Amino acid sequence: MAGTSTETAQVTRPNPAELTIPSPWLTSVEACAYLRFTGSDRLNSLYRFVAAHGIRKRYRSPRRLLFSRADLDAALAGTSAARRRNVIARAGVTA
Repeated sequence: MAGTSTETAQVTRPNPAELTIPSPWLTSVEACAYLRFTGSDRLNSLYRFVAAHGIRKRYRSPRRLLFSRADLDAALAGTSAARRRNVIARAGVTA
């Protein structure tokens, strides 16, 4: 057939070694970046945020804390358990 192209589109497949799947767990430094805490006091800001919102810490090793990305998102959205307890306490409601 005249005018038809026999060229085939070449599909580029990503190299599996180059793929990065975001982990649901963040280190302290990654959690600071995720929450956009900056400055020299960012780790203390993170620990205060974690304590205020009742976020669970996971220990990968004795010196390394991990935080769940879902727990951080819930705290930012205001749906953490500690946030609900604080709101109930301020309203004077007893359970």
